[in-house]
Amino acid sequence: MTRICYKEVDDTQHDATCSASTLVLSQKTQILTSLFYEVDLAVVCAISRLSFNSLSPMTESTREDISATTSSPASEESEPVNTWQPPSPSFDPWRGARRSHRRHDKSFRHLPAPPKNRAGADLPAYRVKEKLIEALNARNVVLVTGATGSGKTTQIPQMILDDARSKGKVVNIAVTQPRQVAAISVAQRVRTERKWDTTGPVGYSVRNNTSLPGSVESGSILYCTEGTLLARMSENTLLSGVSHLILDEVHERTKEMDVLLTLVKTSLLKDTGIKVILMSATANVRQFMSYFGHKLIQKEVNLVAIPDTNYEVKDYYLEDVFQILDWAPDDKDEDEFVDIGDSMRSERMPCEEKIPETKLDRNADDYWAKAAAEEFDLTVLPTRVMEELLLYIEAQESYHPSEGGAVLIFLPGLGSINKFIHYLTEVSSEQALFKRRFNFIPLHSKTAEQYTNDVFKVNTDRRKIKCVIGTNIAETSLTVPDLTYVIDCCKQKVKTTPTRLEVCWTGRSNCIQRRGRAGRTHEGLCFHLVPKARFKYGLAMNPDPEMTRMPMIDIALNLLTLGRGDALKWLPSFCKAMPDPPKQEAVRLAVSQLLSVGAVDKISGLLTELGRTLSRFPVGVYTALGSHCQLDSLRLG
Repeated sequence: MTRICYKEVDDTQHDATCSASTLVLSQKTQILTSLFYEVDLAVVCAISRLSFNSLSPMTESTREDISATTSSPASEESEPVNTWQPPSPSFDPWRGARRSHRRHDKSFRHLPAPPKNRAGADLPAYRVKEKLIEALNARNVVLVTGATGSGKTTQIPQMILDDARSKGKVVNIAVTQPRQVAAISVAQRVRTERKWDTTGPVGYSVRNNTSLPGSVESGSILYCTEGTLLARMSENTLLSGVSHLILDEVHERTKEMDVLLTLVKTSLLKDTGIKVILMSATANVRQFMSYFGHKLIQKEVNLVAIPDTNYEVKDYYLEDVFQILDWAPDDKDEDEFVDIGDSMRSERMPCEEKIPETKLDRNADDYWAKAAAEEFDLTVLPTRVMEELLLYIEAQESYHPSEGGAVLIFLPGLGSINKFIHYLTEVSSEQALFKRRFNFIPLHSKTAEQYTNDVFKVNTDRRKIKCVIGTNIAETSLTVPDLTYVIDCCKQKVKTTPTRLEVCWTGRSNCIQRRGRAGRTHEGLCFHLVPKARFKYGLAMNPDPEMTRMPMIDIALNLLTLGRGDALKWLPSFCKAMPDPPKQEAVRLAVSQLLSVGAVDKISGLLTELGRTLSRFPVGVYTALGSHCQLDSLRLG
């Protein structure tokens, strides 16, 4: 039987093969869907695009001719740029292109002066401009700490750009964000502050959505996600043309952030002149000072602390909420608990220190605290408690309107967000009031494009209360200007495998971030829906780094795609240099597994063609390998 495989078709063949190709594509996509029904639909679509882009049959001899021209990896991928050059008016680091055809005014006299009274200039971050510039001139690494909403993300890149322009220098600044929504919204915010459009020096780059700076001759700022920057570094190894790298929200410790921190320490600081700024509202200062060494970070010079000028935010815990609502858990009926999903497997908290008995022993006057600490089921989301809190807030705003009045509720995922909104507006006994008095806005990465403007727009209709219900996407770099109330369930979803999310407790640092969303323009209130003793002794200060939760084989494969070295020597030493290095036994086991499946060449230690293919699948290594085998069988069938 003649073996059939597939290659790309040209325009002359397209009409003749279109109908047959469409039929085969439909049949094979159906097969794929049935094979991978547990995988997200987007994964199936990605697999289909990878494999069935073209469907013209060719014989075995033709296949051998083509494979002879594509067998070398060097022929498929261009060599990465592994040298660094300082910023130049004629080089665009974001597009990797020279602009020698333009004439550049090196005097910078053609540039307009920064607006004196521009929006954002009154933020606390602006007060440390001189100290920041002095610190950058003295050392290569600067750690900036400041309260949530102090203007770190928007103002510090502008301060660096303005200072360089005033001295006739060119700087290109890359600013990382943990989430796409933050990168896009912050870039648009800076454009609005400076009255710049897409032709100006500020842009953003996230997966499937890019608006690069329109001009770089006099400096530029690019906001991007951590993963996007790593993808760029696989081609531009040392970020040639970039002068400043700002790693924002370093406390979140995603696997991408840990890789970037390691690259900064092992490569960028040694081989380039790039200045690195680490920013966070709740960073562990001692950990980062120890990681980079006291020669690079000194408290007197390189730690820049932004003063906290936010208004007071009062904290209330679950026992306080029960007292406010005059509601005892003992009085509840079974149907008072409404399941909106995103429940936890266990009530156990990540830290789970022994709570002192003095913190739990209650007398009759502390009945509410005892009920909250000992009898409330913390594994489920407290739907009824949140509903009663919203009714309480509505009553407060009716009789004693606050200056802002907006509400922000943190829930673990999109499913619980949608179910909670549906419950309030379609099921609750007070649904008419919720429809009349509240404007519910879901905030999630999948809904951000549709609702972001509503989130940032100040509510001028006093008949309605703006209520944003979001995930931890609202923790960082996003400010609701008229926010007064924060309701925090103290839970979040974290990745445990490339395709699996689990609901778990947040760290106290995350709760501090969430609390800091209020108090920007006026006093605020934050309701932590967990007992105070549990909050203090049960929650870890910082959640475990993502690197410690993910399977090591998947991390190893992603690291090897950077093209920095081989799996046998470079990978173990690179992992050893991480802020929280994985065990070397786990690294060696991951390398052994990659060798056994053929993803790594046994002689060179580099990724094979199969390894590069597996790295493109948005699933774990073994799931991707199964998908690849099924695709091969479909090609040969």
